[in-house]
Amino acid sequence: MAASPVIALRQCPTLPILPQLAGRKIFFRHPGYPDVGVSNVILILYAFDSSAGGLHYYTAWLACALVAGNAWTGYLTETRQSNRLQFGNDNLLTRDAYYFWVPQDSGVQGNDPWQYPIVPNFANWNFPHHHLPPSWRPPHVDTTEEPAFTIPAPSGLTSYILQRDEVCQITGDRDHLEHAHLCPKEEVQWFQTNSMTAYNTNLALTGTYLLDDVANAVALRPDIHKEFDQAGYVFVQKQEKWTVHFLRPTYNLGRAYHNIPVDLKSQVSPEFLLARFAWAIFPLVRLFLHGGLRRALYLCASQDDDDAWVVETLNSQEIQKRLDPEKKPRNASPAKRSAPDSEPTEQTDRDFKRSERRRCSSGSTSEPTSTHEEGTSRLVRRARSPTPSLVIHAANHDLDGVPHSESISDVLSETRIKWLKAQRPTNPELLCCDYNRAEEKISLGLPGKPEFGGAYLCLECLGAEYRDDEDLPPIGEGSEASREL
Repeated sequence: MAASPVIALRQCPTLPILPQLAGRKIFFRHPGYPDVGVSNVILILYAFDSSAGGLHYYTAWLACALVAGNAWTGYLTETRQSNRLQFGNDNLLTRDAYYFWVPQDSGVQGNDPWQYPIVPNFANWNFPHHHLPPSWRPPHVDTTEEPAFTIPAPSGLTSYILQRDEVCQITGDRDHLEHAHLCPKEEVQWFQTNSMTAYNTNLALTGTYLLDDVANAVALRPDIHKEFDQAGYVFVQKQEKWTVHFLRPTYNLGRAYHNIPVDLKSQVSPEFLLARFAWAIFPLVRLFLHGGLRRALYLCASQDDDDAWVVETLNSQEIQKRLDPEKKPRNASPAKRSAPDSEPTEQTDRDFKRSERRRCSSGSTSEPTSTHEEGTSRLVRRARSPTPSLVIHAANHDLDGVPHSESISDVLSETRIKWLKAQRPTNPELLCCDYNRAEEKISLGLPGKPEFGGAYLCLECLGAEYRDDEDLPPIGEGSEASREL
C-alpha cells in the first residue's frame, strides 16, 4: 500500500515593506511670528517618504497652503532670509524646519513678513470651487475599461461600490470589504454649507443621504477603513498618480502601504479627495492655535455666503471659547415630583396616589384586573417586580419614626419600611398593608396566594392602580377587567 502524503505547512505570506519608518518630523513655521520654541509652528508632518527621513514636497506645500486659506501662491523657504525653494512636486524635503510664506495682498498695509491668517479647523475652511490646487487633478483618466453604470439609491450604495471596485483600493484584498466615505458623513453641515452636492453623481440626494454618493466612496478593507476614518492617511498626487500617504506612525500599515499608488475609478471625485485631505490635516493646527500668542484667523462670515471669510485676531482664551466650547453637561435626571404644598383634596389625593402607584410599578410579574367594590372606579393591575415572600410585623410603629429594637425581626421590619418609604418618598402613606394580620397568618403556617410569592400583601402594595370609570373602556365579556382575582 502506497504511503499517504503528509500535509505541508506554509509560511505566512509577507508583503514587501519599507524598513522601519523613521519617526523624524519636519516643522513648518509661520514667518509672521517670532521663532520662540514652537510658537510659530503651523504644522508638524512626519517625514516618511524616504528611509533617511524625507517628505514629499507637494504634500507638504499643499498642507501649508490649505491651512493658510487656500494660498496656492504660497511658497517654502529654508530660512527667513533664503529664497523660495525651486523644487519639483516630487522632490523631497530633508531639513528639520521650513517657513511657509504667503505674498501680501496689495490692499493689506504693513511690512513683510506679515501675519497672514490661518484657517483654524475644517468647519471654517471654504472649499475652493473652480480653483483647485495645481497638479491636483490627474493629467489623464482612462475610462475605456470601466463599464457603464446606473446611479444607485442610498440603500444600495455599499453593494454598488463593492461591485464597482471589486477589491480594496489599497491592498487588493477581496474579503470583508466595506465602503468608505471620502468626505466623512458627520461633516454633512460643512458639505451643505459649501455646496458640495455639485460634485455628486446623484444630484437628487437630500438630507442625511447627501454624502451617500458613488463619487464620495471607495471600497476598503476593514482595518484600512478604520485607519482612514482616524485620519491616519490620505490620498495625494505623487508622480501623477493617486498615492497613499500616511500622516502618523503605525506598526504595520504604514510600512506596508505608504507610497503605494492606487487605481481609483473615474467616478471618484477629486474634489472629495481634496476635502478628505483637508479634513485630515486641520487637526494638526491645534498646536499653533494654543501656542499662547494672539493669532490672526480666517473664520466663516456666515452660512449664507459660503465664499466669505472674516479675519479676527484672538488670544488663546478667545480661541478656546470660539472653537473648542466646553461640552454640554449631561442631561440631568428628571426632577422627582414633590408633594403638593397645600392640603390636597380628596380628588387630588386620589390622583396623586394613582401616579405614585404607576411610578412604583416595574418588573415582569403581571396580575389580572377586577372591579372595585365601590363601583366608581376599577382596579387595573400593572406589571411589578417579584414580591418578597417574607413579611415582617410593623403595624404598631409610626411610619415617620420607627423605634429602634434589638430583635432581629424589628430590625428587619425597620429596614423594610425604610426601603418602602424610599421607593415612595413623596407619599409614604401608601404603605397600607395590615402587617399584624399578615404575621398572624404566617405564624399559623397559612401560606398567602401563590401569585404573590406566598406573601400576604394588599393589592395596592403589589402595584395596583385605580382609574376613573371614564378613563377605561367598557367592560365586555371576556375582558381582563371582568375576571376575578
